[in-house]
Amino acid sequence: MKKRRYICIAIIILAAACILVPTGISVYQKTLLRKNFADNQRREPYALNVPLKEMDFNVYEKYFTTISTLLLHNYNRKIALPCDVDYYISKEDSKPVLTLKKGTAVYVLNTDEENPVGYGVQCWPDYEKEWRYGYQFLTADFTSIDGEYLSMYYVKSSQLEKVAKAFYKANTKQLRNDYRFSTSYYAERATQYIDRILYDAGVFCSKQLEE
Repeated sequence: MKKRRYICIAIIILAAACILVPTGISVYQKTLLRKNFADNQRREPYALNVPLKEMDFNVYEKYFTTISTLLLHNYNRKIALPCDVDYYISKEDSKPVLTLKKGTAVYVLNTDEENPVGYGVQCWPDYEKEWRYGYQFLTADFTSIDGEYLSMYYVKSSQLEKVAKAFYKANTKQLRNDYRFSTSYYAERATQYIDRILYDAGVFCSKQLEE
């Protein structure tokens, strides 16, 4: 009887370790990211805490010499939004200025097969974890990227992550063959693509990378 009890206790401890150890490793890795961040000392807009709606993002063009491969190839670019996506002119606004409703057909990749920095799921990281800033998704009504149709807004990180997961599910077979990512890992990598470029360039360590 005692032997069986010890076996049960051992199984419980092992199960707890399987849950807690990966979590601990993840927290440790994120702590290292923050600790090891090397500011490039160029005093660019992020370093000066310039609000994103006032920022000149052209300053950072030099760091984006390649397009994210996470959103390339012959994927199904048009998906139905899995949730409402709300866009705000200011983070302090109580109501969004634009809402793309759940079920709206949008292009996660734009129709010109380019991936402009700040478009769709790959928006610029804000100083607060929950917010990002970028161009709204093009709906199926439009056939090309055009400045006339695109504006930049604040948008919630959580909503973009849901869209990235829906994009993954719409392209599961090919994405698994190309990258072997899980849905959650893909969504994290896709939405934080800009964050990682900025981190590596010594520009900014975003809250989403830290936490």
